[in-house]
Amino acid sequence: MPTGAGQRLKSLQQALQTYLSRFPDAADSPAGIRQWWLTPELQAVSLDTLREALMELVALGRVELRTLPDGTELYGRAAATDDRAPPQASDGAD
Repeated sequence: MPTGAGQRLKSLQQALQTYLSRFPDAADSPAGIRQWWLTPELQAVSLDTLREALMELVALGRVELRTLPDGTELYGRAAATDDRAPPQASDGAD
């Protein structure tokens, strides 16, 4: 991958993560993400490039992909595993 394309992908991923940090409940299709989540400079990105950026974030566990019954792909913030309550320690008083 050329350096310029790699940098564009990283910029795109940063923009996606920034959006999701500001709007943690957001979820949308790639077309909706391109239209509503990205700055005008990044909106020119192809849907294939956007999907590539999203899938890398999915692989890193930062974004979650849900597929609706009609086949629509929705991307949103991945549920943090840290949100689970830690196991209760036994104090031996059982």
